[in-house]
Amino acid sequence: MAFTNPLRQLSVAYVEGSFDIPIAPYTDATGAAYKIGSLLTPSGGDMVASTAGTPTTNIAGVAAQAGSGITGTHVTGSVGNAGVVTPLLMYVAADGVVFEGSFASNGGDAAPGAGDMFVNYGLTLDAGTGFWYVDKNKLTTSASVIVVGIKQDSSGINEGRVYFKFLRANTSY
Repeated sequence: MAFTNPLRQLSVAYVEGSFDIPIAPYTDATGAAYKIGSLLTPSGGDMVASTAGTPTTNIAGVAAQAGSGITGTHVTGSVGNAGVVTPLLMYVAADGVVFEGSFASNGGDAAPGAGDMFVNYGLTLDAGTGFWYVDKNKLTTSASVIVVGIKQDSSGINEGRVYFKFLRANTSY
């Protein structure tokens, strides 16, 4: 399905009460291939991209760089050692970190409004674009984020994007 407001990657927006955005280094799993803005979860000492079936638990952060795709020379959990892949960076899904993401409903357009503020929603991986979006159709047990704002351009027009924070119970922290 085509979206009126094209889906875009998740990104960090700001940190409440601070100017410093928490960024952490990590190694990705051998052969990992994922986009900037992918949800990351720990697995065996590395970070792997969350899957469409399990995005709501153990979220560590959002990828600031694409997966390396490197195979064969990777040493699990060895950030900074000689001969190891340069660590990648992620935006940490910690308290107070506010992210920005596209807003849709079950694969279709949904314009965020005042009624969506401070509501818990889940995240969905769009099969066509490979981007995650805040899904108005996923409530209660599938919820992993809370919407804390609606993004508008300089003319006050909504671009189908919202500001959100990860629910603490759904993160690795």
